This record gives sequence, structure tokens and C-alpha cells, in this order.
Amino acid sequence: MKKLDALLGATLLPLLLAACGKSVGVGGSSTDASSSTVAANALAIKGLDLGQRQDFEDAQRGLIAKATGKIIASDGTVLNDLDAYGFLSTTAPDTVNPSLWRHAQLNATPVYTR
Repeated sequence: MKKLDALLGATLLPLLLAACGKSVGVGGSSTDASSSTVAANALAIKGLDLGQRQDFEDAQRGLIAKATGKIIASDGTVLNDLDAYGFLSTTAPDTVNPSLWRHAQLNATPVYTR
């Protein structure tokens, strides 16, 4: 089961990340958000304080070192490319729910803590 999980992760993650880089898709380029998407995202975050940084501070508490690079299995398979999540350092594009983008930023904070 672990080998299957690793294989799926190593196979699907690059495909999903590659899809993020597509310039054209259904409804136009990946930078275009429909007015209904913009409205839905605005409604979804209404009342949320996305500028609150306590969650990020909590995620960094006890930081010894920040993980970078790739996690590679003994057979050479890339299990996770930590640097591939660098695109999350920017603000959420109009096509993405800002709350989910923030959640992804928190999840993509690999650290070594004591």
C-alpha cells in the first residue's frame, strides 16, 4: 500500500502541478476568473481575517530548520518536491478561493521542529 501511495503521489503531483501552469483551459487563460468566481470567492471570505498571521507563527513555532529540496525514496523516486510549492508565496489568483490558498500555504510549510 505504501508503494502504491508513493507511486500515485510521485505520478499525480507533477501532473497536477503541470496543469497549474497551463495558459489556456476551459473558459480562457488560467489568469482569467469569471465574474461569478470572483463574486463567490469574495462571499466565501467575507468576515474572515486573512491578514491574521497567528496560524503562520504557530506553524513556525520551535523551528529548527526549514525543509527544502526533494524527498527521494531509496529507489530514486521523488516522493515530494518541497520547492515546487514556491508558487504559493504569492497572493491567491482570482481563480482560487483565498481561504483555500491560505490553507495550502500553511500545509506547504515543511519545517523541522523540536
